Amino acid sequence: MQSELDLLRQENAKLLAENAQLRQIIEEKDSHAKLRDAELNTRIAELERSAKEHAESARQSQTENAELKGRVANLEQEFKKRDLQFLMEECESTFQIENHNSDITSQKNTNISQSPASTIETHPDEKNSTSSIDLKQ
Repeated sequence: MQSELDLLRQENAKLLAENAQLRQIIEEKDSHAKLRDAELNTRIAELERSAKEHAESARQSQTENAELKGRVANLEQEFKKRDLQFLMEECESTFQIENHNSDITSQKNTNISQSPASTIETHPDEKNSTSSIDLKQ
Protein backbone atom coordinates (compact mmCIF):
# COMPACT_ATOMS: atom_id res chain seq x y z
CA MET A 1 0.00 0.00 0.00
CA GLN A 2 2.84 2.30 0.69
CA SER A 3 4.00 1.92 -2.89
CA GLU A 4 0.50 2.66 -4.09
CA LEU A 5 0.45 5.76 -1.94
CA ASP A 6 3.84 6.79 -3.29
CA LEU A 7 2.59 6.23 -6.82
CA LEU A 8 -0.44 8.39 -6.15
CA ARG A 9 1.76 11.11 -4.65
CA GLN A 10 4.01 11.01 -7.70
CA GLU A 11 0.98 11.16 -9.96
CA ASN A 12 -0.40 14.07 -7.93
CA ALA A 13 2.91 15.96 -8.11
CA LYS A 14 3.05 15.32 -11.85
CA LEU A 15 -0.53 16.60 -12.29
CA LEU A 16 0.17 19.66 -10.14
CA ALA A 17 3.24 20.49 -12.26
CA GLU A 18 1.24 19.99 -15.47
CA ASN A 19 -1.57 22.12 -14.02
CA ALA A 20 0.90 24.92 -13.18
CA GLN A 21 2.38 24.69 -16.68
CA LEU A 22 -1.09 24.86 -18.28
CA ARG A 23 -2.02 27.86 -16.10
CA GLN A 24 1.12 29.64 -17.23
CA ILE A 25 0.26 28.95 -20.90
CA ILE A 26 -3.31 30.17 -20.30
CA GLU A 27 -2.04 33.37 -18.64
CA GLU A 28 0.37 34.02 -21.54
CA LYS A 29 -2.36 33.45 -24.12
CA ASP A 30 -4.75 35.59 -22.08
CA SER A 31 -2.26 38.47 -21.92
CA HIS A 32 -1.62 38.13 -25.70
CA ALA A 33 -5.37 38.11 -26.31
CA LYS A 34 -5.86 41.19 -24.12
CA LEU A 35 -3.02 42.98 -25.92
CA ARG A 36 -4.48 42.00 -29.30
CA ASP A 37 -7.95 43.14 -28.16
CA ALA A 38 -6.51 46.51 -27.12
CA GLU A 39 -4.76 46.89 -30.50
CA LEU A 40 -7.93 45.93 -32.37
CA ASN A 41 -10.06 48.29 -30.28
CA THR A 42 -7.62 51.12 -31.02
CA ARG A 43 -7.71 50.28 -34.72
CA ILE A 44 -11.52 50.09 -34.68
CA ALA A 45 -11.67 53.51 -33.01
CA GLU A 46 -9.30 54.96 -35.63
CA LEU A 47 -11.33 53.43 -38.47
CA GLU A 48 -14.58 54.75 -37.01
CA ARG A 49 -13.06 58.22 -36.66
CA SER A 50 -11.70 58.04 -40.19
CA ALA A 51 -15.07 56.86 -41.54
CA LYS A 52 -16.82 59.70 -39.72
CA GLU A 53 -14.34 62.25 -41.13
CA HIS A 54 -14.73 60.75 -44.61
CA ALA A 55 -18.53 60.91 -44.36
CA GLU A 56 -18.34 64.54 -43.22
CA SER A 57 -15.92 65.35 -46.03
CA ALA A 58 -18.22 63.63 -48.54
CA ARG A 59 -21.20 65.64 -47.27
CA GLN A 60 -19.18 68.83 -47.49
CA SER A 61 -18.03 67.93 -51.01
CA GLN A 62 -21.61 67.22 -52.05
CA THR A 63 -22.72 70.56 -50.64
CA GLU A 64 -19.88 72.40 -52.40
CA ASN A 65 -20.61 70.47 -55.59
CA ALA A 66 -24.29 71.45 -55.45
CA GLU A 67 -23.34 75.09 -54.81
CA LEU A 68 -20.90 75.06 -57.73
CA LYS A 69 -23.48 73.46 -60.02
CA GLY A 70 -25.90 76.21 -59.05
CA ARG A 71 -23.31 78.89 -59.74
CA VAL A 72 -22.45 77.33 -63.10
CA ALA A 73 -26.15 77.17 -64.03
CA ASN A 74 -26.58 80.84 -63.07
CA LEU A 75 -23.48 81.83 -65.04
CA GLU A 76 -24.67 79.87 -68.07
CA GLN A 77 -28.06 81.53 -67.84
CA GLU A 78 -26.47 84.97 -67.49
CA PHE A 79 -24.11 84.24 -70.39
CA LYS A 80 -27.00 83.14 -72.61
CA LYS A 81 -28.96 86.25 -71.60
CA ARG A 82 -26.03 88.55 -72.40
CA ASP A 83 -25.30 86.68 -75.62
CA LEU A 84 -28.94 87.03 -76.68
CA GLN A 85 -28.90 90.71 -75.71
CA PHE A 86 -25.71 91.22 -77.73
CA LEU A 87 -27.20 89.44 -80.74
CA MET A 88 -30.38 91.51 -80.46
CA GLU A 89 -28.31 94.72 -80.34
CA GLU A 90 -26.26 93.55 -83.33
CA CYS A 91 -29.41 92.73 -85.29
CA GLU A 92 -30.94 96.08 -84.35
CA SER A 93 -27.76 97.89 -85.33
CA THR A 94 -27.57 96.02 -88.63
CA PHE A 95 -31.24 96.71 -89.28
CA GLN A 96 -30.72 100.44 -88.57
CA ILE A 97 -27.71 100.54 -90.90
CA GLU A 98 -29.64 98.75 -93.63
CA ASN A 99 -32.58 101.12 -93.18
CA HIS A 100 -30.24 104.12 -93.22
CA ASN A 101 -28.50 102.84 -96.37
CA SER A 102 -31.87 102.17 -97.94
CA ASP A 103 -33.01 105.70 -97.09
CA ILE A 104 -29.81 107.17 -98.54
CA THR A 105 -30.16 105.09 -101.70
CA SER A 106 -33.78 106.10 -102.15
CA GLN A 107 -32.86 109.77 -101.54
CA LYS A 108 -30.10 109.56 -104.14
CA ASN A 109 -32.43 107.92 -106.61
CA THR A 110 -35.05 110.59 -105.94
CA ASN A 111 -32.52 113.43 -106.27
CA ILE A 112 -31.06 112.01 -109.46
CA SER A 113 -34.43 111.48 -111.07
CA GLN A 114 -35.62 115.00 -110.11
CA SER A 115 -32.52 116.98 -111.14
CA PRO A 116 -31.67 117.88 -114.74
CA ALA A 117 -28.72 116.16 -116.36
CA SER A 118 -25.58 117.49 -114.85
CA THR A 119 -22.09 117.62 -116.27
CA ILE A 120 -18.82 117.80 -114.51
CA GLU A 121 -16.06 120.05 -115.76
CA THR A 122 -12.57 120.00 -114.42
CA HIS A 123 -10.04 122.75 -114.85
CA PRO A 124 -6.71 123.33 -113.23
CA ASP A 125 -6.51 125.73 -110.34
CA GLU A 126 -3.81 128.21 -111.11
CA LYS A 127 -2.94 129.00 -107.52
CA ASN A 128 -2.46 125.51 -106.14
CA SER A 129 -1.79 123.71 -109.38
CA THR A 130 -4.56 121.26 -108.55
CA SER A 131 -7.76 120.54 -110.35
CA SER A 132 -11.10 121.81 -109.18
CA ILE A 133 -14.49 120.41 -110.11
CA ASP A 134 -17.48 122.49 -111.19
CA LEU A 135 -20.92 121.03 -111.55
CA LYS A 136 -22.84 122.55 -114.40
CA GLN A 137 -26.49 122.02 -114.88
